[in-house]
Amino acid sequence: MKNKNGFTIIELLVVIVVIGILASITILAYTSVQQQARDKQRMTSSTVVSSGLEKYFDVNGEYPSVAKVTNSDATVVKQLLGLTDLTSLSVTGSTVNLWGTGAASNTSRLTYSGNTDVSASCTSGAATTDICADYKIQFYNEQTNTVTTITSNHTSAIITTPPPTTPSQPTLAAALNAGNVVATASAITCGVGASGQYAYQTRTNNGAWSGYGAWTATGQYSTPSVQGTQFGFQVKSHCVASGVPSADSTPSTEATYTAPINTPAATTISDSTSGAITTWSWPAVGCPAGTTTYYSVNSGNDYDTTGTQNWSMGWQADQTTLSWNRDTTSQGYAYGTMVRVKCANAFATSSWSANSNVDAPIRAVVAPGTPTNWSYAIVNSRTGYDWYWTEPACGLGTSSSFQWDGYIGDTNNTNGLNMYWTDKGPYYHYWYGASAPSKQDPGWYTGGNLELQFNGSSTPVGIDVYAATTYRCQNPLTLRTAVGARAQAGPYYT
Repeated sequence: MKNKNGFTIIELLVVIVVIGILASITILAYTSVQQQARDKQRMTSSTVVSSGLEKYFDVNGEYPSVAKVTNSDATVVKQLLGLTDLTSLSVTGSTVNLWGTGAASNTSRLTYSGNTDVSASCTSGAATTDICADYKIQFYNEQTNTVTTITSNHTSAIITTPPPTTPSQPTLAAALNAGNVVATASAITCGVGASGQYAYQTRTNNGAWSGYGAWTATGQYSTPSVQGTQFGFQVKSHCVASGVPSADSTPSTEATYTAPINTPAATTISDSTSGAITTWSWPAVGCPAGTTTYYSVNSGNDYDTTGTQNWSMGWQADQTTLSWNRDTTSQGYAYGTMVRVKCANAFATSSWSANSNVDAPIRAVVAPGTPTNWSYAIVNSRTGYDWYWTEPACGLGTSSSFQWDGYIGDTNNTNGLNMYWTDKGPYYHYWYGASAPSKQDPGWYTGGNLELQFNGSSTPVGIDVYAATTYRCQNPLTLRTAVGARAQAGPYYT
């Protein structure tokens, strides 16, 4: 037993190293097998998906946009590509977000993107009309540390070039042209091989926008003009090359045009008087839809009798009613009145129409009554005689004046002197109010008394002396007049 030997340290170390090498080989082999299995799964999934994309192309003549695939969950992608189950979408045991874009070196996803097609419609479009002309599917190979790319079998002729550059913000101006409101956009600058297109939206009277219409190559938008309407326009533009549009420009600022309102027709007026008030009325004047008819009145009194209307109170405030009245109590005036018309709304106002006819009813002067309360006195031993009376009243706006006549004779009316409507005679002269009268016009005087005085000699006893007056009321400005009846006082029997 003493002669038997154990393993040496070196022998043990060799055994341990051999075991470690064998274990490493086993682990590496197992890892490689796992990587190979995952690479095979990714290849299988990519092949199945590629086959589904080709079937999609056979039906639609195009490939779906990147966003249409990457923004959908696995169930939607299954339906989109006509897959029978979701197994082919499983790369690392998950079926969520397998189609997200990003680095193809990510082992947990397949990357779907455009190949030569880099249009916005392919890379970022999400609408059902967005497409890719071709595609590539990429995944990472763990065993070879490389990226495998599967490209499409077809290349659609629909989109083959990158989109053109987005044009700058257009400007817009609006004006009237041949009965239409025309909005004209500034010219678009696009690159070689690209052309500009416009889309317009409109609104009226600051209302809601219509939304942008279809794209057109026309740099003008036209709409029929409507009186009193404010038209608003906006335009945006893009450039198109080989059917591929650029991104839309910034919309223009709003351009507006307000359609003028035609001058309305003149109206005619008539009057009616009740008591102290005269009312003028007129038929309605039509204005365009969406506008209001306004009337303004100018009225005044005449100041002469020549027929010339040299009056004006100024135009009154605008009104929508069809009548206007004023106090016409003062006598002897023609109360001339006329009307003008306009149409207006919040956006436009027409010019005033021509003036209507001048309707000028005259408030007649009312004739005065006769004097009352006659009395008389003999002065200076029958060398003079005074008469007194109460004047009749005149209407508002008029003043009174009178003419007189006298008669001197004996009791048998012989040798009498008729002084009717005269102010001269060989035997007498007269005073009004014991002082020289002030005539308004020949023969008419003011006041309530009258004196007849002879040339210093007394009238004989038995002579009859009579006096009579005739009053009138007169507007001192227009000189319209009404004359009352002649009134005679009782005689003096000297």
